[in-house]
Amino acid sequence: AAAPATATTLEFQWLAEGAIRDALLDHISATTSGDGIDIASDSLSERAIITALLAASRRGVSIRMILDPHKAASLWSSANQSVGSELIAASDGRIHVAWYRTHGEQFRAALVLVHGTGPTWMVSGSASLTRRDLGDYDLALDAALSGPATAAPVAGAQQVFDTLWND
Repeated sequence: AAAPATATTLEFQWLAEGAIRDALLDHISATTSGDGIDIASDSLSERAIITALLAASRRGVSIRMILDPHKAASLWSSANQSVGSELIAASDGRIHVAWYRTHGEQFRAALVLVHGTGPTWMVSGSASLTRRDLGDYDLALDAALSGPATAAPVAGAQQVFDTLWND
């Protein structure tokens, strides 16, 4: 006989703009040594998020980021490259940054995974990690999900990130 399926409890929440920023800051600041943060984003420029990531790296949190190099987008110039370089240098290399390999298109991603000994927390949606999207200037909306790392949506998001990271 097959083993009975076990129910997985997931917490789901819709977050908009400033609430996304606040939740990100809360979850990043709650990390401790041995925890991990994985970020895939088309843009990262929100100073509070950058400061929180640097503080987390000093606490021993493993941070991996995949960013758009913005090679083809004159509007964005090289903001991600500057921020990526800053994060690597200011963290003494503890924050690892990979550049999505674009071929004229934009890397359009908005995924953050925060994992440790407890439930994994993830947020994904339309918000870039910029002041415009996280500061109540746009109509950005993200879904936040918290649950076991083995839960299908969480494991699937982690697999997507790991595939991009290892590509």
